[in-house]
Amino acid sequence: MSILGTEGEKEKMMKFILFIAVIAVVFVSSMAFAVQANREELNSELSALMSEQKEIDKEQLAVNQKAEDSKWVETSLIKVTAEVKAEKSKLESRSTDFNMSQSQWLSDVAPYKQNCEGKVFQRTTEGIAQYNACISDKAYYDKRHDVLRDIHSQLNADIASFNQREKTLQENNELWAKGLTEIKAKQGAVDDRKRAWLVRYNAVINSPAFRQLVKKNGQSGKCASIQGVENIALNVLDGAAEKAHRCLQTVWDGAR
Repeated sequence: MSILGTEGEKEKMMKFILFIAVIAVVFVSSMAFAVQANREELNSELSALMSEQKEIDKEQLAVNQKAEDSKWVETSLIKVTAEVKAEKSKLESRSTDFNMSQSQWLSDVAPYKQNCEGKVFQRTTEGIAQYNACISDKAYYDKRHDVLRDIHSQLNADIASFNQREKTLQENNELWAKGLTEIKAKQGAVDDRKRAWLVRYNAVINSPAFRQLVKKNGQSGKCASIQGVENIALNVLDGAAEKAHRCLQTVWDGAR
């Protein structure tokens, strides 16, 4: 008698072994399919993360450029504001000088008006002398008046020009302040995207599929164990955030 028993028993045993082999093949195939599916899903997530990172970097560069432009405008406005302030001080000083000169003219011309204006002179030696003196005084005071009139006219023109410049400066300051508010809002939106990206990043690097992929690529622990990545800087990619970014790129390249 054979150690395996009768022919019938041998046939049963062979069928059982064949059944086990088929089950094993199906199991291994299923596991391989699951691993491949997980890998494809992980690759898709990594690709999406890298694409979004590029978009965020592009947005950050645009915000940075607007911020630089805003600083340049701010510097220019500060300079113009100082110039306007100095110009205003000069105009105030000129106005004071004009008012003093006008007051002095009014004081000086008062005797002439009292002694000469509306007065009828006698055709005597004394009357003729008074008349000639009044004519001379009139020419003198009229000349001073003409000078004051020109000064006043120029002063008014300069004040009008200054008022327009001051108005333009105020409008530019308002536009700059509005632009600065928009820049801060855009920076806030970029910061929100960075925080959301970091949440997704942490979810991926802490997933079993990613850890397995990292291990296979010889990068064990380099991504998931980076200290300080939770404190990622919002405006620059450096420190722990830079390491995380670099590690992610390395693993992604290895997964493709």
